[in-house]
Amino acid sequence: MFGKLGDRFGSKLGLGLLVLGASSKLDLTAEQRIKLEAVKDTLVDINKAHQAERAKHLDEIKREILSDGLNSAKIRSLIGLRQRFINENFDAVFGKVAEFHASLMPEQKRKAVELLEKATRHWVHD
Repeated sequence: MFGKLGDRFGSKLGLGLLVLGASSKLDLTAEQRIKLEAVKDTLVDINKAHQAERAKHLDEIKREILSDGLNSAKIRSLIGLRQRFINENFDAVFGKVAEFHASLMPEQKRKAVELLEKATRHWVHD
């Protein structure tokens, strides 16, 4: 999606910016920043470990887009692979997210919801 820049910096840079933004907007403590960094590091490690597999799937998606007609079985298979990937990595990520969440104060949680609402206004239109 982002070409060479995305290949070199994509997930690590994007997650780093997300962590930096959350740290400042939620007024995180040093301990909370460490917990949030652990979430980011886990996600980056998972993405690195599956980079070749993801590239292969992206090539398959590109072939489907360029084809004369979409193959529903192929698309369903790719979606199934993505769901499997999420399920396989859920525990590793959720544990870190739960630790971070548990460290947040009620006001920080309210600010997080406000940030989520602001972000989703750009994605969801009535």
